Amino acid sequence: MPTLTPTPPHKVQLALTAIGNPPLAILLNQQKGQIMAIPSFLTVKQFSQKHPAFPEGGLHHRIFYAKENGLLDSRALVRNGRRVLIDEEKFFDWLKGHVK
Repeated sequence: MPTLTPTPPHKVQLALTAIGNPPLAILLNQQKGQIMAIPSFLTVKQFSQKHPAFPEGGLHHRIFYAKENGLLDSRALVRNGRRVLIDEEKFFDWLKGHVK
């Protein structure tokens, strides 16, 4: 991990680690001493291209019925205007818990 230079306590730093594929972005808040991963959000099209097992039509179906199937409660979907973004990690956590 690259060395971070000290910054004033009110500043927040962004660092990229070499851990994982693709590299994981980490947000470091020096004032609170917290480290949190920046979630990976993808559009339906991007998600489908990255994970071919999930065609766009199937994702649209899951999104349409998100309230009934628990996907909405999992917080894996984020709406930005009309665009729906999928949080990869939360989606797969939901999927693991959703499969019977």
